[in-house]
Amino acid sequence: GILISHSPADIQGGLRSYFGGEPLEPTQAETSARLFSSLASLSMAGGLLGMLIGLVALFRNLEAPTTIGPAMVVSLLSLFYGVFLSEFVFRPAAADCTRHLAQSPASSTPEFS
Repeated sequence: GILISHSPADIQGGLRSYFGGEPLEPTQAETSARLFSSLASLSMAGGLLGMLIGLVALFRNLEAPTTIGPAMVVSLLSLFYGVFLSEFVFRPAAADCTRHLAQSPASSTPEFS
């Protein structure tokens, strides 16, 4: 999904600029914020998809009680990982990039005397 919505150059540049440690330029900060917002949405969707796959496996094998536990584990862990990545990794990274964008000198308004 991320390869469809962003070019490989944007992905590489966004990750390199965010994790590189150098100050972000306004265009880099905006690109990185969009990239991490997309990753947050896609990880949440992936977690929900994994949950549905686990629930289908659970409902297909209701007659065998020993298969319910592993299917439920797949379902809940998929949802957990999707929410964790979205809310604790990618959304904070997008917010951090947006904060860098707001603090950049090029985006501040000039002061008049």
